[in-house]
Amino acid sequence: MKIRWLTTASLLITSNDHTIAFDPFMEMPLDRSIDEPGRPELIETYRSADRVYISHGHFDHIYHFQNIYKGTNTPIYGTAAPLISLERDGLDPDKLHLIEPGYKETFGSWEIEAYQGRHCKFDLPIVVKTLLDPRTRANIKRLREIQALRKLYEEEGEMLFYELRAEGKRIQIMGSMGMDPETEYPTGADLLIMALQGRSDQDKYAMRFVEALKPKKIFLYHTDDSFPPMSGNVDTLGFEINAKKAGVTCIAPEKNKEYVL
Repeated sequence: MKIRWLTTASLLITSNDHTIAFDPFMEMPLDRSIDEPGRPELIETYRSADRVYISHGHFDHIYHFQNIYKGTNTPIYGTAAPLISLERDGLDPDKLHLIEPGYKETFGSWEIEAYQGRHCKFDLPIVVKTLLDPRTRANIKRLREIQALRKLYEEEGEMLFYELRAEGKRIQIMGSMGMDPETEYPTGADLLIMALQGRSDQDKYAMRFVEALKPKKIFLYHTDDSFPPMSGNVDTLGFEINAKKAGVTCIAPEKNKEYVL
């Protein structure tokens, strides 16, 4: 299996020539319009996927689908909230496939299963830090634009936790740093792909999920500054140290680099 992290929570995972994309998104740098569609080569990269899966409906997971997939034949899978947003954005409803926790399907060499997930609960210190950041105060117009997108693209509590199985390996994907307390998740995956952002205490907070899921390896993502001024680059060193103490290998990947599992 081959894994590439592109930005935010965007992944391309390939097994036996079948590629699945998760949460395709493009960065929103401060020196460009929020509605610019991004680099053409990145759009083509996302379009190379055979199908697309959505973890949840926040803007930083689905906003650029209208630039990437409008007018294409790529099938897109997600819960009701993001699919409603995508249909509003002009995507063909025939290409939008509704799935829920309990979804299970075989695709090529893949087995794909979805569980109920939970979004990360932002804590007050991280909110205050973001609001007091000089970059935030210098870019109030962009902050308002991002806040408008947050209201337009709601999650509605519809978070999916995915498990992929192929080539005798298991990959779990957490699109946000949270788990549903009522759901029994399988443990011992070969790789846990986990978002690490949204908490001031993330180094310790994220370890609760490692302890619950007991993965063999961790692959961190959603650690970049892709929609400033509300985002920021995440220092992963503290978590990497905690994971190492727990005996778990942790990968803090480079963007667009291919990793083989």
